[in-house]
Amino acid sequence: MQGASIVPPIVWAQRRDRILLTIDLQDVKDAKIKLTDTTLTFSGTANNKNYHVELEFFGPINPEASKWGVLPRHIQMNIVKKESGPYWERLLKEGGKHW
Repeated sequence: MQGASIVPPIVWAQRRDRILLTIDLQDVKDAKIKLTDTTLTFSGTANNKNYHVELEFFGPINPEASKWGVLPRHIQMNIVKKESGPYWERLLKEGGKHW
């Protein structure tokens, strides 16, 4: 496990009250996930490679109500928005293409 970290593949969808986010990595070891009111930080290893990503969300979330599971084929997250309402224009606070 040498070298720089790689940004893992991420897909997401949303509902009025939540973000459904998947980190598409198989057999993740040592997964570390941290949610705050505005950010998600993930790190872990898969296939002897280090993965890391930090996301600043478009709007505030409720980390206490949010849940996730590290599954054999991916990491599935149900991130609850702080306020239910209109759909977010994008996932991240900063616009543009990120991956």
